Amino acid sequence: MDITSLTAVELGKKIKAKEISVVEAVKASIAQIEANDIIAIVAPIELQREFLELAGDKPVITAVNDRVLVPQQDGTEDKLEFHFRKWERLIKIEIEKEDYIPS
Repeated sequence: MDITSLTAVELGKKIKAKEISVVEAVKASIAQIEANDIIAIVAPIELQREFLELAGDKPVITAVNDRVLVPQQDGTEDKLEFHFRKWERLIKIEIEKEDYIPS
């Protein structure tokens, strides 16, 4: 299987199912990163951080979208649409986590 041929949705499902690790996905993309001047990414925050580290001085950008719930005239379930607003350049990503135990 060529990881770089997967769609973002397919890759996300395989990562979630632990069929592919985030590190494997990033490493498979290194050649593509090296071949481009700018990296546009739509991915979970952990993967964004990996791409940012691998990109070096190259800009890593991500789209900022508004999410709009669109009622359907036929009474079926409302649809979610994404309306592009702008690009943002990732500069630094720090992730801090802790266990959450609801009270």
